[in-house]
Amino acid sequence: MASPSTVPTEDDAPAYDRLWFAIVQARSRMREAMETGRLLEPLGLTERSFVLLSIACAGRGHAQREIVEEMFIDARQVVHLVDGLEEAGLIERRPHELDRRKKVIVATPAGLEMQQRAARLVDDAEAAILDGLDEAEQAQLRRLLHRVAPGHAATD
Repeated sequence: MASPSTVPTEDDAPAYDRLWFAIVQARSRMREAMETGRLLEPLGLTERSFVLLSIACAGRGHAQREIVEEMFIDARQVVHLVDGLEEAGLIERRPHELDRRKKVIVATPAGLEMQQRAARLVDDAEAAILDGLDEAEQAQLRRLLHRVAPGHAATD
């Protein structure tokens, strides 16, 4: 703690004044909003399977290794998620255009439709969380978070 003769620094701030704490709290609120009533469960999705499906819907085929890096989860978990989404007919493994030894993950037409349905539910949950911010503040928050999230480029 700072002594009376010094100016408090970031290190002296209580947890609730720290950036990491605000990010953890925001993440908790989003997770809570998505899990309330098991948001994606009626569609047969989990938060992680929705993320993977969204990656597959991005337009270019992603190798499983790329998905591991983008989702920051273990390769075995990605294999499990890919297997489940493939079994449900939402994605498929296809040979890479340039390297036939590689497989890429792409969404099926049913997967594209499912992702759009799920995205509407997630968008509603996100809107509830961001309700206290105006549109400009929401856009600024997204831009800033994309700047600090490795591997995630801002979309606006």
